[in-house]
Parts: sequence; structure tokens; C-alpha cells
Amino acid sequence: MANSQNGRAIQNRTLMLVQMAVLTAVIFVLDVTKLGYLPLTPPGVSIMMIPVSIGAMIWGRKGGIILGGMFGISSMIQCFTGSFLGALILSINPFLTVLLNVGVRILVGFLTGLIFEFLSKRDKTKIWSYGATACLASVLNSVIYVPLLVFFFGTSNEFQALFLGEGAANEAMGIFLGIVVAILLVSMIFEAVACTVIGGTVSKVLNKYLNKT
Repeated sequence: MANSQNGRAIQNRTLMLVQMAVLTAVIFVLDVTKLGYLPLTPPGVSIMMIPVSIGAMIWGRKGGIILGGMFGISSMIQCFTGSFLGALILSINPFLTVLLNVGVRILVGFLTGLIFEFLSKRDKTKIWSYGATACLASVLNSVIYVPLLVFFFGTSNEFQALFLGEGAANEAMGIFLGIVVAILLVSMIFEAVACTVIGGTVSKVLNKYLNKT
């Protein structure tokens, strides 16, 4: 009996490592191909939370933390390989850029796992908790990331000029914040829909396959 349990535990760990490796590969493929960042707003509309939310719903907070960290690393890579905004904030303050890109994504991954644990216990259908968690994961990423982006870098002339245009860095802060809020809402809608449909569906299928629900 003990050998059977040990074998099952080893099998589960191996399966977790394989799935984490696959989801990590998805994150970096989306990053390298730029498919994970749709240029619909200045910060970009990101679908990178999809693999993070999937990992968090399959493997809990641990999965969310690991894949959130991978998402953060991919965001840092973007600072060096093509993201104008990423390169800009990196030049303003490298430490805050790492904290924003990596720290926030790790936190969101952890919270996603926590949210799914809470919702899944209350979801008798074992259906809606997946879509709800995936949606909240995307919303959390935007709600935490964008305000901190503005808080950390919003007072710099270069950052304001990106949103308001050249020569407009001294415009009223109210106009600037209004633009940022509008961008946040647009990004949240696109990201939440994509994450809910894709992340929720894939997580449900995988969890059913693994007999974890």
C-alpha cells in the first residue's frame, strides 16, 4: 500500500513537472513570437495570464507562483527585445521594473491559486469556478499592474509623453490619469474575455483528465 502511494506521489510530481515545462514553453513561445502581447493599447493587451491561470487551477498556489514568475521573466525579456514601454521604464528605474514585471506576476499567480481553491469548494457544478477564476486572474493582473505602473513611473516626463504625445508631458495630471483608466478598461475587457474562454476551458479539461475535481 505504501509503495503504491509513493509511486502515485512520484507520478504526480513527474506529471506536474512535465505540465509546468509545457506551460512555461507556451509562455516563452508567446513572448518570443510576440503573440502574447497584442498592440491594441500602449501597454499592450496581454494574453500571457492564460497559461498562468491554467497552472494555478491545476496545481494550486505553487503552480501559480512558478508560472507567474515565468511570465514575469518573459516580461523582463520584452524590456530588452522590443517593448518600447518596457525599455522606457527599465531606463527610468531597473529595480522598480523588476518588482513590477516579476513581483506582481508572482503575486497574481499566487492569488489565482488561492481564488480557485476558494471558489472550487463552493462550485457544486465544477464548471463556473474555472471561468470565474480565469477571468479574475486577468482582471487582477491589470488592476494591480497598471496602477503600480502609474505609481512607480507616472511622474516622469518620458512616461507621460508616451501616453499624451511628444511635448505634452506637462499636461494636466487629470487628463493623463483619465487616459490611463480608459486604457486599463480596454485592456481588461480583451484580456478577461480571452482568459475566461481559453484558460477556463483548458483548465477544466485538464483537471477532469487528472481526476483532480
